[in-house]
Parts: sequence; structure tokens; C-alpha cells
Amino acid sequence: MYYYYYCSQEKNKVSLNFEKSGGEIMTFIKIGLLELRFILKKTPRLLLGMLIFPFIYLMLYGFLFDKHSVDKVPMIICDESQTAISRKITREFEDSENFSIIGYLTTEEEVKAFLNEKKADLALIIPNDFSKSTNSGHSARILLEINGDNLIVSNISISIAQDIINKISSDVGGFLLEKRQGILPNTVENKIHPVKMQLRMLYNPLLSYQYYFVICLIMMSFQTSLFISSSATMFMEYKLKNLINYNAFDTVIGKLIPFWLGGTFIYIMLLALINIIWKIPFRGSLGEIILIGSSFIFLVTTLGSFLVSYFENMLTFYRFTIASSVIIFTLSGTTWPIQSMPLVIKVISNVIPYTYFGNNVRNLMLIGHTPHLYYDSIGLFSFGIIFIFLSAYRMKKIRMLK
Repeated sequence: MYYYYYCSQEKNKVSLNFEKSGGEIMTFIKIGLLELRFILKKTPRLLLGMLIFPFIYLMLYGFLFDKHSVDKVPMIICDESQTAISRKITREFEDSENFSIIGYLTTEEEVKAFLNEKKADLALIIPNDFSKSTNSGHSARILLEINGDNLIVSNISISIAQDIINKISSDVGGFLLEKRQGILPNTVENKIHPVKMQLRMLYNPLLSYQYYFVICLIMMSFQTSLFISSSATMFMEYKLKNLINYNAFDTVIGKLIPFWLGGTFIYIMLLALINIIWKIPFRGSLGEIILIGSSFIFLVTTLGSFLVSYFENMLTFYRFTIASSVIIFTLSGTTWPIQSMPLVIKVISNVIPYTYFGNNVRNLMLIGHTPHLYYDSIGLFSFGIIFIFLSAYRMKKIRMLK
């Protein structure tokens, strides 16, 4: 794409070396309009790339997390007790949508073989003295073995299994209290569970991975596409110096105008598609969504225009961008909370622009508000202004070189 852009610029070098007429100085607005016209006619893929690649992410990860959570975890059961209570436990796991029973084994050696060979991620082992312990009034234990190489599967399995075991434990305990102590059924529950927890899950009641990951993944893809596309147009100007007769400051602003406008439009379109296609809620104010988005787009394009001036070719810059994307996403606090990071990583996280964008967009979408929106927006915009001046300074220096 960028080789094509370079060739188009070379072929149109004369047409881009705009003439001054009647002493009129070309303003950044005129440069911006002419740059936009050139992109739309000769290299529309620079703008389309900002939509196409995030849209691919939208469809891919939307389908990936369409079930909202992990289900059908392959599981094996080893019931050495073979009693009414142990069979009831087995049925509860069989009825759960989160587990898929792939086999019933008889010994722990067979269980270990299944887990070691990755035929199952989870094993339930009910010992042969299980029923004896419960009937005698002692605490009975069952063993849940989990392959811990996948934390998401492990956490879901532990949570669901605990719910199932707690339910059965309450049923068995209630039955024994009624049978041996003659406690009335309507008071058994209070005897077993004198303290109860009431759960109220706000904003993401299904604990949906789709809500949690898709928004930030799409925005990360959008940032990468925007960063590369806007930097490509500045790279060509640094190399070809088509607008050398015009003020460096006006040139930088004019060249980036199409990406500020087009980027903001595509950003809003992507959020609308997230809401329309995958029904991810949009609870925030459109004005606030545009505020944080436009501030971020402004900074990303100006930062790219400055950094690309130090690269000899776009291929190296492209590799740098792709390599840094993983670091930016993982350290931005959109997956692992910043408060849980080591101090050194926190410092790095705090200088990453995406840190002040990804979480804010997700909060506005799911919650409807975000606590530091205006401070973060002002900060992003302010650093964008700084990088405009730095880019103009770099352009002046490059123009002075032969």
C-alpha cells in the first residue's frame, strides 16, 4: 500500500508542487483539502485501511467471544463411591453447559493419563469413602484436578464447580439436619447458611468476554491502522519535499487534516458497528465519545508524523509499529489493571497514549461515564500540539539537508 502511495506521489510531484498565485500564501486548510483530494483520487486505501482492518478485527473477535464466556470444557469423572450422592454430583456436572463430559474413569492413574495427554482440562474424583463420611456426619472431600495452563479455562472451571459443590453440600446438609435433629424444612437453609451474599453485577451482568475485549481490541487495531496511514503521508513529504516552498508548520497540519477528519468519522462508524452487529451497549454521550476519540486521533497522527521522520524506510517503521502494538495493548491497563502492575511498568503505562483512550471508550460504552474524561482529553490534545511543533522542527531540519 505504501509503495503504491510513494509511486503516486512521484508521478504527481509536479501537481503537488502547488504554485503561489498573486503572492497568496498557501494555508494549511488549502494544503489539507488538496491532500484529501489526492488521497481520494490516487491512494484511497490509506483511508480505507483505517476501516477495513479494524472491521476484520470486529468480525473475527466478535464471533470468537459470541458465547460471552467459556463453555464445553472437556471433563472426566472418576466416581469411586458409586452411591446416590456421588451420582447426584455427577448429574449436576453433566447438566452444566460449561462442562462436556468426555469419559467416566475408574482409577486416579487413568485420570492423570487423560490430563497429561490433554484429552481433558478438568477431572472430578469422588473417593470411595465419600458416602460413608457424609452419612457419619463428617466432612467429605472430593478432588477437582485442573490443567492450569489456560487461566481463563481454569478460573471458569473453579467458579462453576464451586457453585455446583456448594449447592449439593447445602442439599445434603439440609437433609441430614431434617433427618437427625428434626429441624423444620423452612428453617434448615438459615441454619446452614446464616450469612448469605447477594450479588449485583453492574454494567456487564453476564461477565461477557465480548463486552470486555472486543471494544479495546477494535480500538487498538484502529490506532495501528491510523498511525501507519497518517505516518506514510508524512514520510513521503520528508523524502520528496513536494511542499518545500511552504511553511513547515502549515505543511504538517495540512497533511494530517484528512486523517483527523477521516479518522474521527471512521472511529464513530466502528463504535456504531460494534453496537449494531454485536449488540454491545452504547450508554455514553456521543459528544464525550467524540471528545476522547478526536483528542486521541489528534495525538496519534502528530506523534506518528514526528517519529517517522527518524526512519529511512516505511518497512522498518511498519515493523516498529506492529512490534510496539502488543506492548501498548498489554501495558495500557485494558486487560491487566494498572494498580496491580509493578512500579516500573506503571511508569511505562502512564506514558502510553492508548492508556488514556481504550479504558475511557469502554467505560463510556458500558457504563455511560468515565471519571477522568476531560483531564485525559486535554492531556492527549496538549501532547498532540507539542508533537505538531516537533514535527515542524524535524521537517525544517530535513529540508535543510541536501
